[in-house]
Amino acid sequence: MFDDAIEEFWEWWAEVREGLAAAIEAEAESDLLEALTDHVWRIHPELDWQLAPGIAATHSLNLVSGGSRLMRLVAELWRRTGPGDDDLWEYHPARLPFPPEAFIVRGEEVDPDDTHVEITPDQTFRRLDMVVSHPVFGSVGEDEARDVALYLLDAALGEDEAERWVGLLTTAADGGSIALVDLATTVERLVDGWEGHGWEDVSDQYDGVVEAQVDRSIKWIDHIDKPIYAEVTLQSLTNDAEGMPVELERQRLDSITRDLTDALGDRAVLMGAATGDGERSLHLYVANSPSVGETIAAWKDANPNREIDDELQADEQWAYAEQWD
Repeated sequence: MFDDAIEEFWEWWAEVREGLAAAIEAEAESDLLEALTDHVWRIHPELDWQLAPGIAATHSLNLVSGGSRLMRLVAELWRRTGPGDDDLWEYHPARLPFPPEAFIVRGEEVDPDDTHVEITPDQTFRRLDMVVSHPVFGSVGEDEARDVALYLLDAALGEDEAERWVGLLTTAADGGSIALVDLATTVERLVDGWEGHGWEDVSDQYDGVVEAQVDRSIKWIDHIDKPIYAEVTLQSLTNDAEGMPVELERQRLDSITRDLTDALGDRAVLMGAATGDGERSLHLYVANSPSVGETIAAWKDANPNREIDDELQADEQWAYAEQWD
């Protein structure tokens, strides 16, 4: 769907990349900026672009998805099919941090220097709940205030880092102790050491006697390369009167589960598991690769004494994961 426009973009880019770099370095106006917008919008009109100093290269060209997971996936495809970074240009599928300038919302000036943030860490979700405050939020609507807050967070953190770490977001007209300019270093300090998993018991979401856990710490942005939702159901062979596996059978199920996740390795991430009613269901996101299906088939063959069902379906935006939110 997007392949032709992306291919056309990179063909055009090969012809203009040096000229645009020269215009930037000379601080000269260039018609190439309008052409850049046109070529990006041919990929999708909801995409935007950013030119910025590179991290390793002299310049960077970055696509901006505006918080849309679909657009972020398109930007990822754009980057992966591009020429790769060199000394002159590097390419990012998300907006990098940038120093925002003052702008107008409903006739009111939004000075980024007047922005402050209050942060409450959420250890389970491995996210930071934030209250973003600015005086203008007292005179604009809630939706506009939220849009402004998201824009300022993108400026301070970059799109991907904002997606990764910002949890519950609210706005206020005043308050907050962290200046916007200090937000990135504060976030880096707060999340330092957040490792391992954030397993949480969600058994109460099920009817009957069921033990269920979900890993709240897993983030879509860290697993864009896993667009396939997989549900695998294993029969439990020996159960008590309530349909729960006896202890030895529970140990067998745990071992079989580890066998699968170990075999899949970094091609999969286990989101959650539920045990009850004579079975265990595993919920994973996996890479779009034939080897994943082959690995699951081999694992099933290695356990011929129990019924195992598996269902895989495309879910690039992780819609199924919302059942555990």
